[in-house]
Amino acid sequence: MTSVIELPTTPFTRADLEQIGVTPWALECALDARLVRRVVRGVYVRCDQPDTIETRCRAVSRVIRSGSVVRDRTAAWLHGVDALDHHEKEVLPEIETSVPRFVTPTRRADHAGCTRDLRVRDVVVLHGLRVTTAMRTALDLGCSMRARSALAVIDAILRLHGLDVEQLTRESARFRRRRGVVQLRRLLSMADARSESFGESWVRYELLEAGLPVPELQWWVDVDGVPTYRLDLAFPLHKVAVE
Repeated sequence: MTSVIELPTTPFTRADLEQIGVTPWALECALDARLVRRVVRGVYVRCDQPDTIETRCRAVSRVIRSGSVVRDRTAAWLHGVDALDHHEKEVLPEIETSVPRFVTPTRRADHAGCTRDLRVRDVVVLHGLRVTTAMRTALDLGCSMRARSALAVIDAILRLHGLDVEQLTRESARFRRRRGVVQLRRLLSMADARSESFGESWVRYELLEAGLPVPELQWWVDVDGVPTYRLDLAFPLHKVAVE
């Protein structure tokens, strides 16, 4: 079986391995032995290499057309927010990219290509890869994902990237008449950067959808005047907490 030492330290494809004499069978053995992991469809990396934003960007750049912009859930992943469903952890989803209007989008089995009108301020370069900004990604997914999951993504992007709801709300005015914008506006009224996990966001969404008041997040309970317990979600006046 191929030794991990013989494999590149940067993301590689099957074609790269053929050039250095590593057979497809040897790659499958390395995957089974957990010496190699799939980063995106068709691109692999050694398991002793860290899962960093740079590694992810390099992997995606191997299989997208020059000039494309990474969008939606793939963009969220590159910004450090994993918006994938549980079943997609094993069978990786398509890479989502976009090109300007009147340009033919990428058509590959491992791609979900589309055309999308993006302004200069909607795109950022991450390790040489063109990606929709964290703000634009949050707004796009707020329109297109299922509501509960979309709220969790928006909360996470707010927390990780130092954005606030007011910024997103102002920017969302551009999306007038876009499909999903009604859902986006509703989610922005619920969004809160203090949410620390997808689970907290999901539960808060269900509480609000059930008509309950807006809960306090990360509520501290004092014992003898000392902050001792921190609750995920709390209704302090009713002395009710949700974990």
